[in-house]
Amino acid sequence: MTQSIFKHRLFWKIILIFWLTTFATILANIWITKEIVVNEFKVEQVKDKMRSLAPEAIEVYEQQGGKALKRWYRKLARREGIRVVLLHTDETPVIPHRKPRYHDDDDDEHHDHDDKPYRTHLLNLADQQISSPNGQSYILRVMPSRYIQSRFNPESLHGYRLLASCIIILLGSLWIARSIAKPIRVLHQASLEISQGKLDIRVSQDVGKRKDELGQLATAFDQMADKVSDLISSQQQLFRDISHEIRTPLTRQKLAIELARSVDDPGKLLDKIEHQNQCIEELINQLLTLMQTDNQQLTQMESLPLSQLLGRITDDAELELKEKNLTLKTDLQSDALIKGDEPLLTRAFENLLTNAIKYSPNDANIELKLYEGSGNLHIEILDEGPGIPEEELKSILKPFYRADKSRNRGTGGFGLGLAISSQIIKKHNGVIELSNREVKGLRVVVILPKS
Repeated sequence: MTQSIFKHRLFWKIILIFWLTTFATILANIWITKEIVVNEFKVEQVKDKMRSLAPEAIEVYEQQGGKALKRWYRKLARREGIRVVLLHTDETPVIPHRKPRYHDDDDDEHHDHDDKPYRTHLLNLADQQISSPNGQSYILRVMPSRYIQSRFNPESLHGYRLLASCIIILLGSLWIARSIAKPIRVLHQASLEISQGKLDIRVSQDVGKRKDELGQLATAFDQMADKVSDLISSQQQLFRDISHEIRTPLTRQKLAIELARSVDDPGKLLDKIEHQNQCIEELINQLLTLMQTDNQQLTQMESLPLSQLLGRITDDAELELKEKNLTLKTDLQSDALIKGDEPLLTRAFENLLTNAIKYSPNDANIELKLYEGSGNLHIEILDEGPGIPEEELKSILKPFYRADKSRNRGTGGFGLGLAISSQIIKKHNGVIELSNREVKGLRVVVILPKS
């Protein structure tokens, strides 16, 4: 379970984005909180200093006058870096020509022109109201200076903290959404196009390059699309082949019926019509068998001695073998059991043996072998027929496929026997392997798991 989790790259990508977003949010909050703390500390520091400076400013002003107060201003600016102004309670300067401005004062030779004005609301926090011994009230206000500079509006820092958190979370969410939503949209659009019949749509070029689960999904989607396209193409080819196979006996029937109407003794023509009817019936029966083996679930599974089943099949084929003077050599070495449906397996091996008999020349040999290997049972059928071109070996198990590419009845059949056998063997978790023999003929190997 743990190993499978570590292989899920999309899972770890989401985890990584989540923790990166969380870490960035924490860092932003720490930095903004530090600014808040620094500003609050500055405010408290200025307040403490103003508490000690206010009595001193009043004393200098009341005892020594306005000029002394101006010298005290300059001395404080040089010593502490703080610029202040003493005001009456109506906020008018005690020295008339000095206005409590928040911009550079050209008349003040000690004003630092590089100082940036501080926020009014913060300066007001540093105001000190104090009364002199004679009962006069004053306000000591801090003027803009480097000492009380702040990079941000202290009252907005709490809002900045919330805004920064929202922006970082939004960016992380967009990152996740882009990583997941875009390929899903591509897959959704491709699914819609396939549902509309555009079977050539593939998504690997857009999504399949990803190494995560969505890339795997895109690859699986393309494989599914290939399979659907092949199935539909096979279905269309199947309908064409069925039409062709049925048209031939129907055409012959039509000709025989027309001839029968113009002759006095239609007996032979009626026999031909009956034969063509039998051909159509045989085709329909084989088609039904093919469809049933394709869709049928194996419910009558039982343990079977395969050697006995093959023995019965060879006994039933005796007349066909004698008709062509064929010699069937059997070598059934194993008495192992297989689990399967006896009627279906009988049909599969009958088709394979009948195919070997059909394509073998007169006076030829056919070999039937049964042996064990790698925990499976191997059934091998070798004939001395013409074989199959190498490029067609993979296609010969498809319905209606005939290696000679003709539709004559020289060898009979409709090209369904091997397809039916292949379907039955697949239902039993087996496989059919075809190859040409070195000298002459076809080698068919059926591999089935032992019971």
